[in-house]
Amino acid sequence: MKQVLTIIFTVLLFFGTKAQEKPIVFGEVDPGIVSMKVYPNDSSTDAVVLYDLANVNFEYDKYNIDLYVKYVYHRRIKILKKTAFNLATVTNQIRSKNEFVKNIKGFTYNMVDGKLIIDKLNNDMIFFKKSSSHTSTSSFILPNVKEGSVIDFMYEIYTPVHYPNNPKTWAFQGKNPIEWSELKISIPNFYKYKLQLGGYLPLFINEAKIENSDLKIEGKSTHETHYRFVVKDAPAFKDIDFVTNETDFITKIGFGVESDNQLRSYKPYNLMYVHLNEGLLETNTFGTALKRTGLWKNAAIQLKKQSKDTTELIQLAKNHIRSTIKWNKKVSMYVDCSEIKKVLKRGEGSSGDMNIGLICLLRKMGFEANPVILGTRDNGKISEEYAFLDKFNYIVGHMRVNDKDYFLDATDEFLSPGMLPINCLNHSGYLVHPTENRFISLETNDKDQEISMANFKISENGEMNGNVSKAHGGYNGLRFRKTFKEEGKEKLIENIKNSRPNWKIKRTIFENETDNLKSFEEKHELSLIDYITLVGDMMYLKPMISEANVVNEFKEKDRMYPIDLTYPIEKSFTAIYELPKGYQIVEIPKTISLQLPDGAGKFSYFISETESVLSVFSKLSIKKVHHAADKYVSFKDFYDKIIQKHAEQVVLKKVK
Repeated sequence: MKQVLTIIFTVLLFFGTKAQEKPIVFGEVDPGIVSMKVYPNDSSTDAVVLYDLANVNFEYDKYNIDLYVKYVYHRRIKILKKTAFNLATVTNQIRSKNEFVKNIKGFTYNMVDGKLIIDKLNNDMIFFKKSSSHTSTSSFILPNVKEGSVIDFMYEIYTPVHYPNNPKTWAFQGKNPIEWSELKISIPNFYKYKLQLGGYLPLFINEAKIENSDLKIEGKSTHETHYRFVVKDAPAFKDIDFVTNETDFITKIGFGVESDNQLRSYKPYNLMYVHLNEGLLETNTFGTALKRTGLWKNAAIQLKKQSKDTTELIQLAKNHIRSTIKWNKKVSMYVDCSEIKKVLKRGEGSSGDMNIGLICLLRKMGFEANPVILGTRDNGKISEEYAFLDKFNYIVGHMRVNDKDYFLDATDEFLSPGMLPINCLNHSGYLVHPTENRFISLETNDKDQEISMANFKISENGEMNGNVSKAHGGYNGLRFRKTFKEEGKEKLIENIKNSRPNWKIKRTIFENETDNLKSFEEKHELSLIDYITLVGDMMYLKPMISEANVVNEFKEKDRMYPIDLTYPIEKSFTAIYELPKGYQIVEIPKTISLQLPDGAGKFSYFISETESVLSVFSKLSIKKVHHAADKYVSFKDFYDKIIQKHAEQVVLKKVK
């Protein structure tokens, strides 16, 4: 039966006045652009996208049976360096036989001896390859691409309207500058959408108009709204540090279907969280799976006999899940109820299998454990305004322990109780519960912690002999435990030596290698070189030795994006130096105490001397994880001052 749809399109933007058109015609290229050697707006770029257009319409197939979304793409690129030659190869993944690419055409333009040479894309450079029983790949390669070439190409993609992520998100930014990025989309009155505009660049054109449509449903005319969005002169989106996910900050427009209003039926896709909560609890692969606690009855009885302490019992439950199900590295927030027994028999499953199993086991042990759904850092930030289910891809357990939120994850053996995997530290998640459903902060109190202590005796000739110990806590300890288990003791020692080339290690001991409740410790007996300089009767000591901050990771002059440190940071260094006989201190660095705005972080540093013993203390502590972009300059200045202080030397003079 042919389906008939009614649509309302809701746009969360202001409609602007009509702006100037971009005079770009496929196949007509200005010779001056072909002759251009360097892009004036970004001399470092290896290519510039001169024009990037997506024209999106809804169409029926020729048999008037299935409704398709038709994408017409037109892109023109100036190639400036060899490193951009890959842009001449265009690849699209096709998800089934009902999705297809057609009408591929393109040209390459080169300037040779002052003449414009045009090479046409021929059929022998267009390829279709079957990837699996359900997917295939379409690709084409523009001919004769050189440094200085301009490539101009168009193609069409037809996608059944019921496919996920349809219409597709349009990004106005990329790894190269884009002079003109435009999305035209004509939407008939068939669906109701929510539109999300992300990023930091303004829209140069933002307009809409309603017109009659050529699309007819069962002989009835429809109308459609034509939207046009343009971003002009978008700079290259370069790799940036200290963000959750770069795609969260690229300027883009995404679509979330809210309802499908048909003549004979009405199907809502409600974007309210209360309905998402209800839907998940009623879903066989989620809510029903959480009720299947009987599978864990015997394990629960045995585990409860081993301890009365809540934290120990949680750890025992986690260990049991890990010994029963090995993580296959697949991320999911669902469980196929028909496959649970097969998963247990196979002894391998997804993160969903493991963490839903952990929740069920804890419930059978008598604990109030519930699911929290979240989007991993590589999946982007969730919206707390609209419940886009595709932004969620992971599930963890949740309990209230000592009146605090306590997270549970069984995939990583190196997590201490309450810790989340690093990829899950993504702003907020959603607690799914019949009555107490709510957003829940994923910001952690577990630190990236390193506590270092050093004790050295300094000889008259500048030799330093002694010991260094380091305690790695929180996420720092997690990394060291993982390296220790996966690569071994000798490899870890090699890594330490490579990162500390001025250490001449004589003996190393590791402690608490497998105890997640304690800090991972390394202890070294060693000598140091290059931290003391002798000039005549003067001795210059670098008191921070190998532990000084020497590089400011906040390199840019300013920044438009917020700062995400992932977790709190604590790094301290305490050193005791026994000074050589016959030397006295002439100059020591002054005590300093620095604060970030709003109490977000603190740095303390002081040195003291008592009876030929020099004591050094340095501590950096950053408690707040997320910071607004306007705090960037404060961060940069904060670290500049730390680096400057750590570089200061203690000056000693030989007494005659």
